[in-house]
Amino acid sequence: MAARDRPGLRSAALHRGRPLRPRRHAGRAGKRRLLRGEADLLEAFCAAKGLDQVDLVANDSACAIAQIFAVRHPERIRTLTLTNGDTHDNYPPADFEPTRALAASGAFSAQRQAFYDNPELLRAGFGSGYEDVDKVAPETLATYVRPLFATPEATHGVERWLEALGDTTQTTEIEPLLRKLTAPTLIVWGTGDHFFPIKWAHWLKERIPGVREIVELEGAKLFFPEERPDELAAALKDHWRATTPAMA
Repeated sequence: MAARDRPGLRSAALHRGRPLRPRRHAGRAGKRRLLRGEADLLEAFCAAKGLDQVDLVANDSACAIAQIFAVRHPERIRTLTLTNGDTHDNYPPADFEPTRALAASGAFSAQRQAFYDNPELLRAGFGSGYEDVDKVAPETLATYVRPLFATPEATHGVERWLEALGDTTQTTEIEPLLRKLTAPTLIVWGTGDHFFPIKWAHWLKERIPGVREIVELEGAKLFFPEERPDELAAALKDHWRATTPAMA
């Protein structure tokens, strides 16, 4: 089960049972329920689908959501895999502040139609999360961008969501509970990510007793699950085989 806030991983090797990819609900959650509310949605989905245990894989802000979900519902976690993403007081990362400032200024709404008509205007902005953003196909970029600018309401929701970021109590209050999390946990972290440096992978390992291994991907950035899916898939298969006898 993959928990990500961007379109799905393009590697069939990652599918194990039913995949789940919760999306960000821009503008719908209050400031105090932004991440906690997403974790609540994840639990509601598991309950509705009768999923007793899941293999949870998370990237970007879903890394924080997965941590909150896991400490609240440890009985649900068969295995946990965390990749580059929001952790502890690095939520949101300082380098993301210019984007929040743009949202607060109304710049996205002012340029909504231009961004919808020409998603390529935002390619450079996406580039900070990729090793080579030029390899992202135009239709893929459009898939990411256009829903955010399809209507004035959608864009206003994005701006509200960005403005609401910053309640670090959601990610700091769980530290004592992370120290009790014994589910088999894998950390796969790109070393080239300026938003979420490798130190956060080691921070997680020092606090989650269930961590079995850190796999460092040299030079990989935030969206490495999209750029380097085979490496993530290989790490996941090794993790699952080692922790689930039926897969050995």
